[in-house]
Amino acid sequence: MHLYESKANAEKETKIRLEKEQKGQVVHKKHHGNFSNYTFNKEEFLVEIKSLMEKRHCKLDKTCEKYDVTNTITGNKPQNAGQVLFMFAKANGIDIMSLINIKTVSGRDILRRKSGILLVHNDEYYDTLTEDKIRQRLQLLGEETNASCQDMRLKLKVIERTFKLKMWHDHSDILNHSYVNFMTTILYDAANFMTDNENQTLARTTSTTNVQSIVEKPQLYILGRSASKDIDQISYTEARIEDLKQLTNKIRYGDIDLIFKLRLFSGDGPARQFEAGQQRGGLID
Repeated sequence: MHLYESKANAEKETKIRLEKEQKGQVVHKKHHGNFSNYTFNKEEFLVEIKSLMEKRHCKLDKTCEKYDVTNTITGNKPQNAGQVLFMFAKANGIDIMSLINIKTVSGRDILRRKSGILLVHNDEYYDTLTEDKIRQRLQLLGEETNASCQDMRLKLKVIERTFKLKMWHDHSDILNHSYVNFMTTILYDAANFMTDNENQTLARTTSTTNVQSIVEKPQLYILGRSASKDIDQISYTEARIEDLKQLTNKIRYGDIDLIFKLRLFSGDGPARQFEAGQQRGGLID
């Protein structure tokens, strides 16, 4: 996962911004507005947050849901109610950030999270398969079986250890700043993951789980500052090409080497044109 912009540039821009605020050249932005414009039990909220701070335990989502934050001007519940409460606590000397654990997730970790529905076998498993078992499995996957037993064995091993990726990206504004967001997901394939029925049988339950929806949950790949111009979005092409080259390196999962290939792209018209190279972007084959 990539998060742009660089730390050096971010520190430089922040320093310049703070200096201008101190000199009164720019006004400090308050995306939450004035706290007097919101109604909620402020005293009770502060007491609870302080208590959670002492316990070093804080479930922000559940805590924020308890307080009915309402904008007194519009009468509506603000979409950034969590931010309002967060900044209100900060304004009262409570650093909630110290309780938040920030984690990064690697591709290998993503696979581990899907391990319950993942079909990955070691070499010994394939060596013990009979020719009939291999042929049945290949036919189930819609593959040709007019080859020798050893060739079919190798073919099945490669198919079941090859994963396909889908890419998506779009451009949007967040808090008056332009960003480009790239997401990626593993495509569901019965060669790599259990079917709904297989998972239901293994779990010994009558309820059905949509395995494909679990597998194809999008993961953040790149989030970066970028204007809407092509030249700005192209600035991320080099990093993406380098990552594509790295896909030729197999990912070690336990004692098994897995192969990942980028196969599909989804997005709106301009994004598809950019991805195809119509707008001076394009990727390597």
